[in-house]
Amino acid sequence: QQATWSKAFSSAATLTPNLLTMEVGDTGTVQALNAAGQPVTGLAWTSSDPTIVSLSADNPPVLTALAVGRVTNLAGGASADVTVSAGPLPVGTVLWSTAGSVDAIVPAVLPILINISIVTFKFRVPRRNAAPIA
Repeated sequence: QQATWSKAFSSAATLTPNLLTMEVGDTGTVQALNAAGQPVTGLAWTSSDPTIVSLSADNPPVLTALAVGRVTNLAGGASADVTVSAGPLPVGTVLWSTAGSVDAIVPAVLPILINISIVTFKFRVPRRNAAPIA
């Protein structure tokens, strides 16, 4: 399902996170922020290939990884690149990253942060008592 929203926007919008790695079947969100780090709603969101990543009609949209590949999601003059793998992803895979101030990240959207300089990463870590990955 491809959702399209429209609203006048400032070209200063950024998407966070702007890089994502997902497994087929995963869902996630990307949020548009203005220059002050405040959420921007009602933008026109598109996926460069909705057969790989679909966007819901939610605000912000829920991304659903449907097939292996790479897509670019656009909103408010900004973009977020998504890579979808068949999975499982190796331990240490960067699941998402975003450049800029951590203050601009909404905790409900991105709850676990590891801050390195001005780039924020989220990694896949092994679960306790999980079988080793070959």
